Amino acid sequence: MGIFLMLKCIGSHSTLPPTEILAMAHSSVSGAQQKYSQFMNQTNESWDPEWKAEQGVPSETCFLRITKDLRTICNDPAPGICVIPDNDDLTRVYALVTGPFDTPYEGGFFLFLVKFPPEYPLRPPRVKLMTTGNGSVRFNPNLYSNGKVS
Repeated sequence: MGIFLMLKCIGSHSTLPPTEILAMAHSSVSGAQQKYSQFMNQTNESWDPEWKAEQGVPSETCFLRITKDLRTICNDPAPGICVIPDNDDLTRVYALVTGPFDTPYEGGFFLFLVKFPPEYPLRPPRVKLMTTGNGSVRFNPNLYSNGKVS
């Protein structure tokens, strides 16, 4: 329902002054905009690899599996993908993906941060697109401007 239609419906059945009705409508719209903005700018959610709330020490199984996965990628690399583990934290891996030929992404470089949870491989890694122009670029419906990958 559009804001003007909503005001007309409220206004025709209300004893409130028009200024109060406008204030209520403005508050409702502002609240919705604020919630949307918070969703799009969220950086403290479970999808975000940079979210610091995840605690726990990775198990030996986790480290062995990450090492095995990295070795597999290095021994049989996929075209256009370069994977680099963080020197200080094996559970943080950077992936540089180049845009495939004959696509709108051709010539593009897309950097992703992959964070493996302590329970890996029982829980999936979290992934964030780092190439967002400081939150100003959204490449497609599955790559959000805040870095969320869905």
